[in-house]
Amino acid sequence: MKIKENDLFKALAQYGYPLFEPDSQVDLNQLLAGLVAKKDPRLLEGFPVVLAHALSRAGVRFDVNKAGESLSPSDRRLLRALYRLSCELFDLYGLEFSGLKKKGMAHDEKLRNDLAHDRPLRLESARLDSNRLKETFLKYVVHQKSWGLSEGDFQLKDDLRKEFLLSHLLTPRQKQLLNKKLEGGTFTKTEREYFSRVVKKKLQALADPDLHRVAQKALSL
Repeated sequence: MKIKENDLFKALAQYGYPLFEPDSQVDLNQLLAGLVAKKDPRLLEGFPVVLAHALSRAGVRFDVNKAGESLSPSDRRLLRALYRLSCELFDLYGLEFSGLKKKGMAHDEKLRNDLAHDRPLRLESARLDSNRLKETFLKYVVHQKSWGLSEGDFQLKDDLRKEFLLSHLLTPRQKQLLNKKLEGGTFTKTEREYFSRVVKKKLQALADPDLHRVAQKALSL
């Protein structure tokens, strides 16, 4: 049974992605199937948000096979791709849900790297912006007080954590130069001048203890 089109947006709010206010409870499998069928990038970006909020509720389960029963073959493939993407995002933030069945869902290294390095995501027929996807997840999941956890409780995997946090401060080229510096690589004259003139100043600000205290205080308010 497909979810009615005029109920889709209202139902999304029930599961943490409030484009509209909720009206009545909707089956999670139907909701996510309807979201996929729309093929709207803005809605697809909310797939991991909806799934995370739903799975945080006691007794909620998601069956990717059941959800795909009403979809076309191409949409079923997109559904599974979005499910894999959600699993990678959950793993990135150290989120675990008892209702999440990862059987048959092996880690996708390319997908993990694309997420960590803010590369465009190609999921079957859909094209998503990885940076916007993560920002949406941060806004509606990680920063939500209803989780009962502070942001510090969401521990990223070491390497991905570094890449993710640095992406907020440095451009891809600046991150590349930083990694080259840390690995003891040799800079060209142009790279050395750019690192000293731009990247070094950002790192000095990042390392300043007074600025760190200001940031911590602002985040705690």
